[in-house]
Amino acid sequence: MKILAIVDKFKNTLTSKQIGIICKKVFERKGFNVDYVPISDGGDGFLDCINYKNNLQKIYCYAHSANGKRIKTYYYQLNDDIYIETAKIIGYRKDSTFDIKNASSYGLGEVIKKAIKNHGKNIYIGLGGTLTNDAGIGMFEALGFVFEKDKIIWPKLLLENNVSFHIISDVTNPLIGPNGATYMFAKQKGATKNDLPILENKIKNFSLYINKILNNCYNNLPAAGAAGGLGFAFLSVLKAQYHHGINFMLDYLNIQNILPSYDIVITGEGQIDTQSLYGKTVFEILKYCQKKTIIICAINKIKTKICNNNIIGLYSIVPSIATKEQSLKNPKFYLEKLLKNIKI
Repeated sequence: MKILAIVDKFKNTLTSKQIGIICKKVFERKGFNVDYVPISDGGDGFLDCINYKNNLQKIYCYAHSANGKRIKTYYYQLNDDIYIETAKIIGYRKDSTFDIKNASSYGLGEVIKKAIKNHGKNIYIGLGGTLTNDAGIGMFEALGFVFEKDKIIWPKLLLENNVSFHIISDVTNPLIGPNGATYMFAKQKGATKNDLPILENKIKNFSLYINKILNNCYNNLPAAGAAGGLGFAFLSVLKAQYHHGINFMLDYLNIQNILPSYDIVITGEGQIDTQSLYGKTVFEILKYCQKKTIIICAINKIKTKICNNNIIGLYSIVPSIATKEQSLKNPKFYLEKLLKNIKI
């Protein structure tokens, strides 16, 4: 019997690739033939997913994290195609203190600049997992943009190179307002209640300036509020093309033609809730999958039973295997324990 594991990240604990490796190890010990495919919606794990299918050139470089610390990071390149993961540059880092009011996307601009200098023409940006909320102001600064009262002065690097930008994200929120970058996502990045109006006003004023100069309104475009407003920056000034994250990745991986080779599919993500079954990664995989499917997660917030002809089980670490605190502290151990208890 052949099993395919295609499980989204358990946020801030395990990447999709790490989960796939654990699934392979546990179920091979049970005598199954197991493969895994890393998956991403454009956030954490985007580059693992991109490099799964092709052996791309991994290019290391230095840039600044969201809190201004100089870090070593990387992007992938195939000819003139560039793939960048924002989470690897301005995302969560266990070894750093953080203040969202001073967080900057400057480091992302540094990496883009280096990629263009390295003959990058088509730049694919996986948006998500960022700790910033500056609507790309820092990124523009690193790229060399100058914003004057009545015009935008483009950097020579971009004027001399015909570069196209593509953003990949599952976030379709607007830039500002109750469902925007600040009020919907900034609390997850450490913002306090008092921080929210300060952050909102900063990106609101910037968007008013950009919209006036470009004589258009980009605030409500799908993904404008993604990655702390980076979506707005790419869609407005850089004229990026938007791709829905999970759909882009499933097409890239040609998952529709991969799935028929397997008898059972294991999917899931860190927390399963009603959103998971209506539009997020697990939902999109289930749309493609007509095989018997097992869903795994750290936390299950769905109260009703969802098993049907395809879904043969939903298994969660919390609370049957471990507490939430234990799971966060030792995620690999408790995921293995969960998988060992699954009977096929």
